[in-house]
Amino acid sequence: MHRFAPLLLLAACGDQPAPPPVPVTTAVAPAVAVTRFDGAWSGTATRSLGRDAECGPVSRPARMDVVRGRATGTLPGGLGQSASEGAGTVTPDGSLVLRSRLDAALRAEGIFGERSFTARFVTRACAWTITLNRAG
Repeated sequence: MHRFAPLLLLAACGDQPAPPPVPVTTAVAPAVAVTRFDGAWSGTATRSLGRDAECGPVSRPARMDVVRGRATGTLPGGLGQSASEGAGTVTPDGSLVLRSRLDAALRAEGIFGERSFTARFVTRACAWTITLNRAG
């Protein structure tokens, strides 16, 4: 009879009410506000330095999207290379460093106007001026 006593104690513990649930809270990051530079931007990247053999076409289409101050856009590639993707954050004064996702050392530094964006993009052998206008 003595060996069944622990089983009776365990059964008695099962009659206790369950503790109240602990509230779960999740931290929510504050939403980033829409900036005055948000929107779709399109235009051209025009080569200002370099040869066709190394840099490819003199001019090529360029685009950029800005969402809540975060910019993603195209950066020109060299001959035989497609355009690469760049990303960066627009500062309150409208300046932007768009860094290549393939090589962070490659970057286009520029500034926004009300309806335009102008930047300079330089690689080892080529340089482009990127001029974009707000779409729409």
